[in-house]
Amino acid sequence: MKLIIVRGIPGSGKSTWAHSQVGATVCSADDYFYVDGVYTFDPQSLPYAHNACIIYCKAAMQRQEPLIIVDNTNTQRWEYAPYLEIAGRYGYQVFQKVCSGTWQSTHGVPAYVIDRMRALFESDETFLHYTE
Repeated sequence: MKLIIVRGIPGSGKSTWAHSQVGATVCSADDYFYVDGVYTFDPQSLPYAHNACIIYCKAAMQRQEPLIIVDNTNTQRWEYAPYLEIAGRYGYQVFQKVCSGTWQSTHGVPAYVIDRMRALFESDETFLHYTE
C-alpha cells in the first residue's frame, strides 16, 4: 500500500498529476471548498479543510486503499506530518512527488503568495521520491 504526498506551489501541476493516476484515491483540502461544483475559497476555513482532508485520508487507509495521494501544497514538513504519522500506523509506504511546473494557479492564488510559498519550500530527503 502506497501513500504519495504531492508537494509544490500553486500552479505547479499537483492536482493535474494526482488526478491522472488511475485507481488512486485523491485527498485534497481543496475539495472542502467546492459547493455545488463551484470553488468558494474561504481562508478562515483552511484549518477545517485540512482537518477534513486528514480524516478522509485516514478513512481511505482504514479501507486499505492501495494507492492514496495527498494533493495539497505540502511546502513544509509540518503540513504533511499528520499524513506520515497515520501512514506509519496503517502500514503505508510513503513517497513524495515534487511538482515544479509553472502553470497559472487554477484557484487565482496571488503571485506574492506563490512567491512566499516558493521561498518557504522545504526540501525533505527523509522519504522516497515517487517515480513513475
